[in-house]
Amino acid sequence: MKQNKKVHLYNKIYEDKLNYKRNLKPMFNVINSTINFDCKSFLDYGCGNGDLTDYFEGILKCKIYKYDPAISEFNKLDKNLKVDLIANCDVMEHIPEDEIDNILFQISNISKKVFFNIYLKEAETILPNGENAHCTIKPVSWWFLKINKYFDNTNIINTGYKNSVTFITWHIGIKEKIIIYTNIVRNFINYLLYIMIYNFKKNVRKSK
Repeated sequence: MKQNKKVHLYNKIYEDKLNYKRNLKPMFNVINSTINFDCKSFLDYGCGNGDLTDYFEGILKCKIYKYDPAISEFNKLDKNLKVDLIANCDVMEHIPEDEIDNILFQISNISKKVFFNIYLKEAETILPNGENAHCTIKPVSWWFLKINKYFDNTNIINTGYKNSVTFITWHIGIKEKIIIYTNIVRNFINYLLYIMIYNFKKNVRKSK
């Protein structure tokens, strides 16, 4: 796999945040609600330190693969790998524009079913060289045309994630769309509960 020319900058970020873990259970719920095909193998392309594969392995019993060029443990990927589903979450916006087509071509050779979640705004994270971590900020239409070059069934779905767009490269029906919206509501309620509990604990600590 051809590496992102900025990968060395992410090596440094991951080294500094070695113990950082991102909870991707809400993202798993969204992806899982779209699956209407037999999914026995799964690749998290650009996995970072997230736990997305844990849910695919534990809940769906998938054979799992992780790939992230910035993490030594996951920076190798079999060139002959084929899987039923790929998740590419919060990755494409980190790739320089002149490398986008190459990455999409590589991904399309691994699976024709891909879940893309792409951020459309600048990131809070600043790279060690002073640049914003989101180096390719483009409108939804630009991303759609790019992805549609390599996949036959590119569809936009509403996932409720702020400042981002989600594409899937297969068709879903009414049943899956209802489950998606149910998950959006559930994730929003869980977020509100988290904020309420966090603020309650914060106030308790202040009162001591």
